[in-house]
Amino acid sequence: MFIPLLLLFSLSSLLSKATLSFYTPFQLPQDGKPVPIHHSLLSSFNLSAECWWRVLKSSPPTPTQRFKTLQPHYQKKTLSKFLFILLLSLANDVETNPGPIGDTTFSLPTKKGLSFVHCNIRSLLPKLDELQAWCCYYKPKIIVLTESWLTPKVPDSAISIQGYSCFRKDRAKRGGGIVIYVEESIKFTPLQTSSSPVTFDFFSGIIEIPFSKSIIVAGFYRPPSSPVHSLSDISQILNNLLAQNQKSELLVLGDFNTDWLNPKNNKHCSLFKTLQLTQLISSPTRINMKSPNHTLLDWILSSSPDRIQEAGVLANSFSDHCLVYCVRKIKALKSTPKVITTRSFKKFILESFLSDLKQLPWYRLNLIPDLDCAVEYFQSELLQVWNSHAPLRKVRVKGTHLPWVTADLTLMYQLRDSRWSNFKSTGSMNDHYEYRKCRNECTKQTKMAKAHYFNENLNNNISNPRNFWRTISNIQAPPVHSQPAAVKVNNQTLQHPLDVANAFNDYFVGCATTLIAKLGNDMQSERPHAGQAPPTVQSPCIRQEFSFRPVPVSVVTKLLRKQKMKYQSGPDQIPAMLLKISAPAIANPVATLINESLATGYIPKLWKTARVVPIHKSGDSTLVSNYRPISLLPVMSKVLEKCVYTQLRDYYQYWNYLTPDQSGFRPNHSTTTALLKVCNDIQAGMEQGNLTGAIFLDFAKAFDTVDHGILLEKLKNSGILDRTLTWFQSYVSDRSQYVSISGSSSLPLPVTCGVPQGSILGPLLFTIFINDLPNVCKASTVHMYADDTVIYTSKPNLPQLEAVLQEQFTEVEKWIKKNKLFLNTDKTVTMLFGTAPKLHKLQNPHLCVGTISNGTLTTVTSLKYLGMWLDPNLSFGPHIEKLSSKLYPKLGALYRNKSCLSPAVRKQIVQQMLMPAIDYGDVVYAAAPQTHLHKLTTLYNSFCRFALQCNYMTHHCDMLKQLNWPSLESRRTLHLSSLVFKSISGKLPPSLNRLLPPAVPSSYNLRSRTSTLLAIPQYKKTVARSSFSYRAPQLWNNLPDTIKSSTSLKSLKISLLTYLNTECTCKHVT
Repeated sequence: MFIPLLLLFSLSSLLSKATLSFYTPFQLPQDGKPVPIHHSLLSSFNLSAECWWRVLKSSPPTPTQRFKTLQPHYQKKTLSKFLFILLLSLANDVETNPGPIGDTTFSLPTKKGLSFVHCNIRSLLPKLDELQAWCCYYKPKIIVLTESWLTPKVPDSAISIQGYSCFRKDRAKRGGGIVIYVEESIKFTPLQTSSSPVTFDFFSGIIEIPFSKSIIVAGFYRPPSSPVHSLSDISQILNNLLAQNQKSELLVLGDFNTDWLNPKNNKHCSLFKTLQLTQLISSPTRINMKSPNHTLLDWILSSSPDRIQEAGVLANSFSDHCLVYCVRKIKALKSTPKVITTRSFKKFILESFLSDLKQLPWYRLNLIPDLDCAVEYFQSELLQVWNSHAPLRKVRVKGTHLPWVTADLTLMYQLRDSRWSNFKSTGSMNDHYEYRKCRNECTKQTKMAKAHYFNENLNNNISNPRNFWRTISNIQAPPVHSQPAAVKVNNQTLQHPLDVANAFNDYFVGCATTLIAKLGNDMQSERPHAGQAPPTVQSPCIRQEFSFRPVPVSVVTKLLRKQKMKYQSGPDQIPAMLLKISAPAIANPVATLINESLATGYIPKLWKTARVVPIHKSGDSTLVSNYRPISLLPVMSKVLEKCVYTQLRDYYQYWNYLTPDQSGFRPNHSTTTALLKVCNDIQAGMEQGNLTGAIFLDFAKAFDTVDHGILLEKLKNSGILDRTLTWFQSYVSDRSQYVSISGSSSLPLPVTCGVPQGSILGPLLFTIFINDLPNVCKASTVHMYADDTVIYTSKPNLPQLEAVLQEQFTEVEKWIKKNKLFLNTDKTVTMLFGTAPKLHKLQNPHLCVGTISNGTLTTVTSLKYLGMWLDPNLSFGPHIEKLSSKLYPKLGALYRNKSCLSPAVRKQIVQQMLMPAIDYGDVVYAAAPQTHLHKLTTLYNSFCRFALQCNYMTHHCDMLKQLNWPSLESRRTLHLSSLVFKSISGKLPPSLNRLLPPAVPSSYNLRSRTSTLLAIPQYKKTVARSSFSYRAPQLWNNLPDTIKSSTSLKSLKISLLTYLNTECTCKHVT
């Protein structure tokens, strides 16, 4: 069969020059139109004879048409076409989609070495898609971009590129800016320059290469308006860099806006020659076909030109400047391939898996006297069956690849580069025109490919929230999940994963002990030793003893089935999804282990170990202090904790043990209810003409520094005794944690204080620990949301207010010291509230509150409390300003990717991603001045225009009607009415319920009329009439009785939306 096929192929090749196209999908031909030879024909042999005949009779298009539409060449001779089609028909093993596969990549001209690229990008954000595709195509190691035009409001996540770390320096004013992308396998440390240039942009860093000199990489941009003599300033900075790093090479890439080819600039260019720097680029980098002279504005300066293997100019795909590159000689960078361990579900059958689990001898758990051994037996048996049905396998992760950069696009990039090469060799205007057309087509097709990919994925997953929002987050930039490759500890750089993991674990565990050491040696001496009774603390007591109830199997089954389908596991390697799908078969043995733990007052050691993953917050990625620990506990331990949490919470609720001043982790409480309570009290003080002073406490590592002895004493005072108390003592003691980095795990370290992070019981235990704090503030009010605590009081004048606050804060500091917590006095601040005339009369509107250590708390004029910015007048202007500045960039990012979003997707994004930020706390700031609220209305109208893609001339009423959305004012009315309904139903905190008493019926009103009315306080001042206690009853009383008599919150919202959906009263032309 091989020889006839070879002959047919040779004959067809001689008769014509056939080519296949991989650009246009095959479609059935229309009458009179030719049919191209396309790879889709390989799977379409059932076409009619008429269709095949049109293929044979098709004629080639003109060269211009061929380039414009990217259609393939057509066969000229019927015989050659027939032989070619016959060849395809006989070749059964022909690939149905021939050509380069999706992850095909093309390197820079030299494959070996360290490649550096510079590009004057002229605004990075709108060209990010092209840059991502370009990086996927060329795979450079270091990219220096000038004129990024970024502002501090643009986060790093918005410009991330998969496989690269991002370092940037933005210009304080408009324009400029430098961004450096470094491949993740290369260590890059930013350097600080001694001077602050104002006439140009400069940013540098040092990369360390094993067995080679370190290289200083610097990005430079000189604006055209900057004087030419500023080049002497940059030469001085470079001279300082070389002096401070004498053993390092220097490589400067940038746009100098000085033509190196112009002899008039020899004087300025010679400045760099005195520094022993060599200019590597010799070809023009800015092509102007209208001018006979091209310019070389983009330079690469090297202190070691002998180590440069290659340098040159690449096509200018992003702006009017060409890209310049160089490749530095270096031994092959041996990057360890990333290998992950995953499970294969190809042969997984749920029924067979559950059957094998049920056949296991779970009765042996009752025969094992030691609970640790029983848990170990359970985990080994479960994992053994799990491994047999879903075996582990190691998968080598390939290089980074954008899913929307298809093989078709890479071929188009090849064609574009070919056109550029032709132009470089000929310099013909015709070739330059052909290159520009191809470049523009590549840009267009790149955007279309991304839009098509995300449109298809979003529309397919619009009913799958998890995949939908994951796709949305990937539109702006691919996810970057990189673990720290190196950290600095004591001026020493650690790079081995095990050393890095140990450094993180030492830091995370040592944070709490370091804070405790700051409390002083006297506090250390008070810490109870082993076998010593904990110190006596004053806390509320419950005489009724609490004891655990046995947990039925049905409850355990319900908890197991509620687990999320997560594949991530803790130290026991048992993911939540395994427990979820195994619930019918393992509920009985799990209930046995849980009840045995509650009965014996002991928690297995395997359930008290946490695996910690460091997550970078911000700042220098080599500093362990810039990482947040995320603790992953065994899922089995969380099932046990949930059973205990339910019983303990019900016990405290029954005896009303928890203080009403705590809103954290409690049913019917939220940050919104806490804000309403605090703001309403402050506004009530303004109504009385008083000043209100507040102290916002900041606890350092509050959850991590909880003293176990004091916690157990408080549990004992609340009625937890004997074996139940022994269980909690076992819960907080003998815990350990380790850090996992790139598959390497640190040595486990003991955790001697604090409540377990990431646990179910931890927040409730902390609430119990801090429950008696309000008892020491008898002359002021305390409100807490977890550890976010504010102390406030109102007085007619400033001296009285300062005296009371000073006394109360002193008592609080004593309580903090006695309970061995640590107060961060640098972040603990005060704020003075009052009406504008009242504050204006004060010569110095600041609070003077001292600390025990003879310090003074800082007074601020704006503060973020529970997600809302507060100001002295409670006008909420700063909050609305911050909210707008946060949401407008997000809206701008969505506009830049609007082609990827269908109308239904845009509407869902606005409703579920943007609007919750405006809705949060709107019942608190609803009565803000209209000058502030109008800004939110304008922002809301922008959301509507984005959802509909309409122009700015469209009136907001028309948009709301088309979207069937309520106005912002109607949304706030809906939210406030819902809160009132919850209050009447007893589903708000008691502190808010007391603010909405029912109206007292008069002798002139029927009882049925007044039964649904609320009492409205008699406030005179405008600021007080904006409080919750005034606005809520006023709004509720004005609603129709049919709405107020709703039987459920859902029916209330439906009827209220119908009531609010009235015709627009705005005077506008439709």
